[in-house]
Amino acid sequence: MESCLAEMRRNAALRELAFIANVADVPKPWNISRFEEVLGEPTQLALLRGMFEQLLKKLGSVVADLGLHRAGDSSCLRACVRGIVTLVPIDGASN
Repeated sequence: MESCLAEMRRNAALRELAFIANVADVPKPWNISRFEEVLGEPTQLALLRGMFEQLLKKLGSVVADLGLHRAGDSSCLRACVRGIVTLVPIDGASN
């Protein structure tokens, strides 16, 4: 979690994607640990899993072959401030 927070402090575009306006507004590690602690309780964890399942069902209804041919991996995606995502070739591979 520390590395994610450090990247968010460093990367303005990432902060914008998370709707965080200023570096000072990036959560501190102790804020995250309390958040994770609450989400890890059985009731909240069940609700969180339910939300995730609903999102997957919605995504699966519009992407019929989701997960059949490729696993999701964001290592070759680059996000930018304008919300446009571009593919970055890895080792000359084409997508």
